Amino acid sequence: MAQQTARLPVRLGGIGLRPVAPSLHIAYFSAAALAAPGIVLLCPPDRREATFADHQHFGFTATVAQALDEVRRRLPGEHRLLPATMAAFWRLYGVQGMAKKLQSAISSQTDLKELQDLINGRETERADRQRLASAGSRNAGAWLTLIPRDPELRLTDKEYRQAMRLRLGLPVGENLPRRCVCNADLRKEPCHFFWCGQLKTNAVTTRHDRMVRSLAALFTAAGASRG
Repeated sequence: MAQQTARLPVRLGGIGLRPVAPSLHIAYFSAAALAAPGIVLLCPPDRREATFADHQHFGFTATVAQALDEVRRRLPGEHRLLPATMAAFWRLYGVQGMAKKLQSAISSQTDLKELQDLINGRETERADRQRLASAGSRNAGAWLTLIPRDPELRLTDKEYRQAMRLRLGLPVGENLPRRCVCNADLRKEPCHFFWCGQLKTNAVTTRHDRMVRSLAALFTAAGASRG
């Protein structure tokens, strides 16, 4: 589950560590679509349909068709960006501008499908579905992309590790005890600490006090009075 989550883009609750291999066919197909208008112009109008339909005499078409088949395997069903035939490919992408941002559009669709497959998987627990929904909400991944120019925006190594563990659904630490102080089984609920009734009160108070001190420091730096 952690590896699958890590491969998702940040906006969908992952960290954007995409493997290169699955993206190769999308990149090749998109590059071919971008080049299609120029290629079409090189062929006389009366010979275009026959030339582009003949894989033996125009090997580039066969290579693009193979890439298209691989992309379709990742996106089954009808998609307007994925022509049913190579003749349709040349008609669609032979027009200047039709392939603009094509790779980004196809990649977004494959990312969404991977997320849905992960959420709907038989082995996906309810807690993981909730975590993915939370991590994919607006600005939930801002800490991964923000440039920490100010000290207030910087995370220590320990804080970063904890945040990353939570995002990937990993236990909050190594060598955890088998049971919490409330006797809950931590092997089944490694993130139990966040909702434990016996631990929550002190944790909420500590977090509140830290927030108050941080806000007070910001107000003081801005010249405000702490009356």
